[in-house]
Parts: sequence; C-alpha cells; structure tokens
Amino acid sequence: MSLISVIIPAKNAEETLGATLDSVADQAGVDVETIVVDDGSTDRTREIASSHAVAPKIAAGSGTGAAAARNTGLAASTGRAIVFLDADDLLKPGALHRRLMALEEAGPNTIVVTDHVEFVEGRERPSRTRPDFGGDPREALLQRNRLTVHAALVPRELLDLVPGPFIESLVVYEDWALWLHLALLGVHFRVLDIPDCVYRIRSAGMATEMTTDLPRAQGDAIRVLELAKDWVRQTPRSDRGRLDLIRRRRLREYLWARARASARRGKLIRASVDALRVPLVGPGDLPRALWRRGRRRFLAGRRG
Repeated sequence: MSLISVIIPAKNAEETLGATLDSVADQAGVDVETIVVDDGSTDRTREIASSHAVAPKIAAGSGTGAAAARNTGLAASTGRAIVFLDADDLLKPGALHRRLMALEEAGPNTIVVTDHVEFVEGRERPSRTRPDFGGDPREALLQRNRLTVHAALVPRELLDLVPGPFIESLVVYEDWALWLHLALLGVHFRVLDIPDCVYRIRSAGMATEMTTDLPRAQGDAIRVLELAKDWVRQTPRSDRGRLDLIRRRRLREYLWARARASARRGKLIRASVDALRVPLVGPGDLPRALWRRGRRRFLAGRRG
C-alpha cells in the first residue's frame, strides 16, 4: 500500500489552507498524493493551493458542502489508502507514516484511527472526542461519533463498500454515518493512542462551527440513526436485536432532545411532531407486548 491520498475540501480557506498543506508537506517516509477540492471559493484558496510546494491536484467541487467535496476528491484520487483532511486542520509530523505502518500490520478490513488535539485561540488542548470503541465498535458508534474525520486512515476498498461514500444530504454528521455504516458491515478499527493531528476550533470571533449548530446537528443525528435501521439488518442475525435496541434507544433520546430544544425556541409544531414520533420508534427497554399495546392505543387516539 504505497500511496496515500490526502483529500482536502476547501471553501474560502485562504487563512488556513497554507498551514494545512505545510503539514502534509512535513510527512516523511510515505508517498503522498494531495488533492484540494475547491468548493466554490471566492477568495485566494485556489491560488494558494496551485502555488504550494506539495503541488496538489485541484478539483472543482459543486459548492454544496464537505460531503460532496470529499466524494469529488475521492473520485479524483489514486491512492490505496485515504485521509480526509479539512482545510483548517493539521497533520503532525510522522502521522501518515505511523498510520501506514499500523495499517500494514493490521491487515485487510481495518481502519486505523488515532487521537487528536484541539487548537483553540492559539493553544492546544486534549480532544473531547476520543477514539474509544470498547469491545464492539458497532455498539460504540450507534451511541455517537467516536473520531474526527482526519484521524482515520481508510483503505480505498472499504470506502467502495458504501454508496457515496459520504451522504451528501448530511451536513454535520456525514462522517459519523460513514464510520457507523462500515462498522455494521463488519469493518474493524485499530486505535493508535497518539494525538497525531490537530482539529482547529474556531473562536467566537470567527464563523461558528457546523457542530455548534444544534438544530442541524440534532437533525443529522436523527437521520443517521434512521438510516442505520437498514444497516443493522445487514449484521448477523444473532446481533440484530441487541444492536437495534441500542439504535432505537439513542434515536428516542435525540427525538426528545430536539423536541425540548424546539419547545424552548417556540417551535411548538416541530416539538410536537418529534414528541409524537417517540412511541413509534420501537419498544426500546419495554417488553415488546407492552409496547405494542401502548402503540395501538396511541395510534387509536390519534385517529380519534
């Protein structure tokens, strides 16, 4: 596995793209192909990319967001292993070499995952999202996302297992959907407890991070868990009941959370719809017969 493709979606990233490309240039001991996807920039993003020493390929994005830009970059890449690096984030020296060595040791059907640090207002701090998958990555990823996107080295053949591979209708959690889908297909994750990349947290004076847009994040999380219903059906029959119970439990939590948040913002119709959906998700921790009885009464009440 000699060539790693680093795919960088970039939109109006003139302030940070140079440093991101510098961090790719600092990677020694690996053969790297760099692809910058200019996603409709109106600043100097394309000029900075085209003049950088790493000589990246430059692809034109559709301007519809990071998920589509990553898919565009993947289609233009030739590497056998892929890293998705955002235009304001950084790889630490030696990151790609360590990951590649771990991937070659791990063998097929494995994604290598590292830890990362967060960079806030000029200072590094430990990450809030740790790559902890417990005994079963399927269970862990049904609960929440466990890794930042640029902390993974992914064999191309695994990305070919799912359509997209990023779901372009998702804005916040398109990476969570990908990792969860792959885990439910039986892909393994090898964790290196090394913070080898930097996730830049934008300060209050800059544009708000997508992940702090609570309504959008809640909506995406609900959508991911709804999609996961079909993905769980692809798991071994002996595991489906347990995994779907976790999925339904988490989906109910997100629906309740969005209902409460909507009510606080005065969006009472949205709050009511989500609250009414909760009993339809599934029995969760209730005995199935009790849930079915309650569901019949609930639906009868709505018809009445």
